[in-house]
Amino acid sequence: MSKNIDRIAIVSSSFPPYSSDGVSNSHYNLFCALENKGYNVKAFTIRDGRGCNLKDEENIVRGGLPHLIVKLIHMVIFLIFRVIGEKGIVYQFADAITGSLGALFLKRKIKQFKPDIVVIPDQGVPGIFLPRLKDGRIVLISHHNPARFLDEPLFGLHSHLDAMLTLKLENLVLKRVNGVICPSQYMKEVFLKTYIFNGPIDVIPNIVDISVITQVENSFLCEKNGLPVKTPIVYIPSAGSDFKGRQFVFEIIRRVSSCYKKDIAFYLSGDIGCELARTLELVPSNVHIIKPGKISYKDNIGNVKSCTLCISPTLIENFGMALLEAQLCGIPAITFDTGGNGDIVKDGETGYIAPFADIEKLIELSLKLLLDEKLRHKLSINSSEYIREKFNGNIVVEKFLHFFVNILEK
Repeated sequence: MSKNIDRIAIVSSSFPPYSSDGVSNSHYNLFCALENKGYNVKAFTIRDGRGCNLKDEENIVRGGLPHLIVKLIHMVIFLIFRVIGEKGIVYQFADAITGSLGALFLKRKIKQFKPDIVVIPDQGVPGIFLPRLKDGRIVLISHHNPARFLDEPLFGLHSHLDAMLTLKLENLVLKRVNGVICPSQYMKEVFLKTYIFNGPIDVIPNIVDISVITQVENSFLCEKNGLPVKTPIVYIPSAGSDFKGRQFVFEIIRRVSSCYKKDIAFYLSGDIGCELARTLELVPSNVHIIKPGKISYKDNIGNVKSCTLCISPTLIENFGMALLEAQLCGIPAITFDTGGNGDIVKDGETGYIAPFADIEKLIELSLKLLLDEKLRHKLSINSSEYIREKFNGNIVVEKFLHFFVNILEK
């Protein structure tokens, strides 16, 4: 299979340790898996400009606009939209502009690498300024798709103009793309509804680096926070994000802790924001909140390993890496039936899937698992085994390689 492939370029918004978002992590894990297979693979990042003081690593070329320029572009576009009377949340077109300009400065370096395959994300539309490749092929991974965010009042009304302008840029990119990979069946369905693309489209899950997660040590959050060793800890991923259900977080904590009655802790990952932080001052007295803010990927995994179960009230999901990582660590997950969650959580076997936005059912299922230690232990074992079997990096990377070879042969 490998005889047709010499060099593979992976384009990403950023790479750890400077970013821990799902898209960056998925591209980083693909990079590592290909590197471990012995391929000549190089990564190019488009959002690592910051103060322009990040140095390239052996196989990672970091690029991007300076942070102040990015902020300025976002502010200018926001003001223009407001002046013309456009309402709603505005950020996607600015993300596309700053991401594509970040890629522009990498154009020469990518061309010098002479890749046979270039893997790009749809977020940030880096494909706009990719160099013309004489013999290479471009593969786009559809992680984002701005159309998903329209007419969804639960996480804010998004600007139609903002999404449409971004989609126009992505359609320009698709004219140069040779194949599309979607991380879940849901993302494939959304892609087909949004774009007209005549090339091959396949569903291949994101790669999770099982060996890296396995090697991370448990952070023992109970001991670190002065809690009794057997205090249950509930993990709520990206608790401060509207997309991940920020508006449900306080109610989940209040009602779960009120029914549980004994001491209980909640680990809230990511930046939770001022509004949620103020609301959390009103939690019941038996609740301990653990909110470290933005931390490294490995530190977060270490904290997740200390948890008892994962409750994710996410309202939109392409491929829930947090759910996948939690289950790999043996943490059963309870989430809503949205996006690609059904591809990751096996309802009733590795966790539970509640009807979309049914907070009553989500809390009911969470308490069922929290109060039944025997059931929780069974689902914990199932979770780890299921993820290791279905998302084994060695198997998934072969699917990527098979797709790459087919693209090269066309």
